[in-house]
Amino acid sequence: MKRNLIHTMVLTTCMGIIQSFSYAQQGALPKQADRWSIEDNGSISWSIKNELPHTDHIEMAGEKVALWVEYGLDSNRKSKISRTVVFPTFRMLPDGTRTHISYSFQDNELPRFYINNRLLDFSIEKSGKSGTLGYSIKKINHKGIMKVSAETGMPVLTEIERELFPSVDRPMAIEKFIFTNKSDKDQTISMEYLRREVRTDPSKSKVQSHSVIMGTIGEGSRLLKAGKSITFAVYYLATDTPQNIEAINPDLEEQKRVERIAEIQAPLKLETPDDILNTAFEFAKLRATESIYKTKGGYMHGPGGLAYYAAIWANDQAEYVNPFFAFLGDRVGNQSAMNSYRWFAKYMNPDYKPIPSSIVAEGDAVWKGAGDRGDQAMIAYGASRYALANGNIDSARVLWPLIEWCLEFSRRKMNNEGW
Repeated sequence: MKRNLIHTMVLTTCMGIIQSFSYAQQGALPKQADRWSIEDNGSISWSIKNELPHTDHIEMAGEKVALWVEYGLDSNRKSKISRTVVFPTFRMLPDGTRTHISYSFQDNELPRFYINNRLLDFSIEKSGKSGTLGYSIKKINHKGIMKVSAETGMPVLTEIERELFPSVDRPMAIEKFIFTNKSDKDQTISMEYLRREVRTDPSKSKVQSHSVIMGTIGEGSRLLKAGKSITFAVYYLATDTPQNIEAINPDLEEQKRVERIAEIQAPLKLETPDDILNTAFEFAKLRATESIYKTKGGYMHGPGGLAYYAAIWANDQAEYVNPFFAFLGDRVGNQSAMNSYRWFAKYMNPDYKPIPSSIVAEGDAVWKGAGDRGDQAMIAYGASRYALANGNIDSARVLWPLIEWCLEFSRRKMNNEGW
């Protein structure tokens, strides 16, 4: 691995993951910190035993949505899953860095599920005296799709796998519920119909009021034969036309997500004798590359974290992740890199007033930051590294005026001592 990649967002993330693994192995942290294992398919799993309580979170993204999931179990093995769905291109006024809309959804807001007319209660681990069925999580798995494996009944009546993932190209996240009959008798499985809509204040909404809808797919009652499986789904969607929602196919959305993950992970493989290092790199590569949003201002990479979307920064994008995309060669990554440099280039001027630190709200606003030579130095460094690593003469010609301008800006800011 080349030294210059250390300065990319992907390796910064990667090294943090590796350090956590390493400390756990060396005994610098309590044993329970070493809870994750690497599977043969490159995913990671937490097989839940007694290392509780524990909470964690993960963020996943598509071109129009980010899904931030916080999950965990308390000391009594009671589980909690919270989903925050971010819609970067649905925005409020006035324009700003964080004026995207987002909503959180808890387990108690889900439609009710019944197995043989007994309510499935996600809030308890063991079946209750009132005829409810408990929900015991056994394993959580990640590889671009979060999978939660659980069971209910004593002895086990039904296995339940939940899958959470963002749509690749729609402002929508999906949660699938896959029920498998582990008994030797037929079961009746049902999910109630649900459609809940929230509309933003039109006076504060950009262009028009936005709707966020939580709804069910495949609701109703079905007969489940022994050893067979059935699937229900819940969607979390933003739209400006709630009366006209396109058909939603959860299986198709999942397949597109699987294909996008494979596309990101196929190139630029890190192969070392250390499986932890290799796996951490794959996860960092996925996270860095999936977090690109298709905005009215073109593809814009964003760090996410419930705060930074549909915008670009002189450090995060121009200096850090864009040069990595030149090495990776991802089609969307390269488009977002060139788009960000073009956006910064729009602010070049003959008076050498500083380029904004960030361009936000899909390009409709800016944040000017410190206004010193730091931002210009970062843009010049990142653009030159990208041009060299990309090796495309046409891209280099587009980038060269920006590089020259930023270097000249920095030169004019030097003092008599050369600083």
